[in-house]
Amino acid sequence: QDNEVTINKHTAIAGVSYRIGMKLRANAEYRLTSADNFLTRIDPRREQRYRANVSYTPLAWLTLGANRNFSEQRNASQDFGYNAHSRNVGFTMLASPNNRLTFETDYEYSNIRQDATICFPYPTAPTGSTACTYDSTAGIYEMLGDYRNQTHFGNASVIFKPVHRVTAALGYSVTRVDGNTLTLNPLQPLGPLSNFYHQPHASLAVQICKPIELRAAWQYYQYNEYGGTGALGSVTQTASRYFHANVTTLSAKYSF
Repeated sequence: QDNEVTINKHTAIAGVSYRIGMKLRANAEYRLTSADNFLTRIDPRREQRYRANVSYTPLAWLTLGANRNFSEQRNASQDFGYNAHSRNVGFTMLASPNNRLTFETDYEYSNIRQDATICFPYPTAPTGSTACTYDSTAGIYEMLGDYRNQTHFGNASVIFKPVHRVTAALGYSVTRVDGNTLTLNPLQPLGPLSNFYHQPHASLAVQICKPIELRAAWQYYQYNEYGGTGALGSVTQTASRYFHANVTTLSAKYSF
């Protein structure tokens, strides 16, 4: 029984929905949660969430959309100082002016932050650290552990049917991540907290006859990390990772 932790949570929810015919649809929601206890340092005792979605169809062949999803978390208990947020915003457009052409584009931005005081063992006191408040053991220090992550994602694609039996597709997506975190080891690279990821693609499908379709597709992947180069004595930090790949797929589909 000594290991039991009881947590009582209360959540209040409020929402609204709005619609004008088939052209405009919107909804929003707000949640407020409070807890009287926690299990770990990053368990929030207070949390707020905001969510909203909008879809607008000004023309029969054009649809626009936007969404927002935010959360705020806090735990001011003891010396934790836990403070975090997650913010996500996205936009999309889908256009099909005729039965031969379809165009789609998307953009999404996310911002994640987390701060919490941490205790850790270390040979000597790092700059900015103090003795751990709740552990007097020699070599245990305390400082703010921070984490930052900002991600941009963009995508654009087009589908074109020059004739009835031929469908061509072309697209490109890119992800850019910029971030940082508390690094106690100078040999530790930022890794995926700072990178570019490219993904262009293309495909061609030809319907030979009603049940048979031949398809050729190409996808390119390129991942590249960025970041400083640390050193510890004569040992240098591992180089940032990079890779790329070309993938070609040939397929045949038979429908019956």
